Amino acid sequence: MIGEKFGRLTVIGQAPSDPKSKNVRLLCKCDCGNEKAVARTQLKNNKTKSCGCFRKEKTKKLGEKNLTDETGNRFGRLIVIKKIGRYNNGNVKWLCKCDCGNETIVGSHNLRTKSILSCGCFHAEQNTVHGMSNTNLYSRWISMKKRCYNSNEKCFKDYGGRGIFVDELWRDNFKEFYDWATSNGWNPELELDRIDNNGPYSPENCRWITHQQNCINRIR
Repeated sequence: MIGEKFGRLTVIGQAPSDPKSKNVRLLCKCDCGNEKAVARTQLKNNKTKSCGCFRKEKTKKLGEKNLTDETGNRFGRLIVIKKIGRYNNGNVKWLCKCDCGNETIVGSHNLRTKSILSCGCFHAEQNTVHGMSNTNLYSRWISMKKRCYNSNEKCFKDYGGRGIFVDELWRDNFKEFYDWATSNGWNPELELDRIDNNGPYSPENCRWITHQQNCINRIR
């Protein structure tokens, strides 16, 4: 059967038998480039025609067909500008503009459930009632979000411009950021650092380090 084609699969050799069913399996190469061991009976009965890529493409197309176009719709302070991609879980990313002028990226699930209704400015305004609007940590929190969501910021291209975002837990809740910071070694002389330079600002990916350490990391 070597060389025979079944759907997107071409038989290129024999694979070890399934240890459970003892079925004879053939090693196949898919048109997409992936290799997959398939039971011979599955091929002959036309039950397996790809490495799985066909089903993924079909599911994606169906999702696109059923996707509601949110462009122009308003959610709280946010107006949807355009679709810009998907998260790893399939949730659609929408670029939105807030009434305050900032742009932010919001998932379709968050829009539908109305769990995010601003770029974070609404909660920032609410957080001022805590009496911490003039504190060092509050300034750090605001600066962190500006780097990621305000396209007018000078350093936006190095942060939000390349996909860096603030975890939802922090983005709309200064108290959560404050609690994490004060429980993880913060002091006014330290700087907030992302462990993975391509990752988000999140509790799992952030730490407090000295200015000297931060400079070394940037050089690397």
